[in-house]
Amino acid sequence: TFLPCNDTPSDKATWTFHISAPQGFVATANGELLHKTPGANGSTVWHFGLRERMATELIGIAVVKGTYLYGTSHRGLPLRHVVPHGREDEFAPVVARTADHLAWLEGKFGRYPFSVYGVHIYDGYSDALENQTLSLFSTNWFRPNANGHPTYENTMVHELVHQWYGDCVTPADWQQAWLNEGPAVYYAA
Repeated sequence: TFLPCNDTPSDKATWTFHISAPQGFVATANGELLHKTPGANGSTVWHFGLRERMATELIGIAVVKGTYLYGTSHRGLPLRHVVPHGREDEFAPVVARTADHLAWLEGKFGRYPFSVYGVHIYDGYSDALENQTLSLFSTNWFRPNANGHPTYENTMVHELVHQWYGDCVTPADWQQAWLNEGPAVYYAA
């Protein structure tokens, strides 16, 4: 979709999102779910607030047939994940790994810089993206390799590293994007 904006990484702002989702769908967005209100024709309006400043490039909003799964990190950080509806049992163990990833990275970088984190796994996307507070992944990332072993955790860590490098500490302009990718590639390995 299109959003008119000043797409400069250093031009950060706080954000509020009000997203209408038809019955049977959920809305996702950066930040914390503040509340939901009834909308027209059985829809629900989901209200999200991001009190920490964010660059426009890190916005991630969606309306999907999904299910929210909740947890907490080792220090009590709220975790909220969105997985495809009907595939909760398949992806619950995957998103549960997030707490260990956070603990390991907080040992390297210090406290996670935002008030919430989560993973959004979506069948209609083909890559991975570090949207601030809600990293986006294709379901394709979570297939086992040729030996039957999962290989997705390095990608999950890569996108989580961006919460510190790229999302919290942001380059002044696009010419410095290696400051986002360098640490993410290193710590994923």
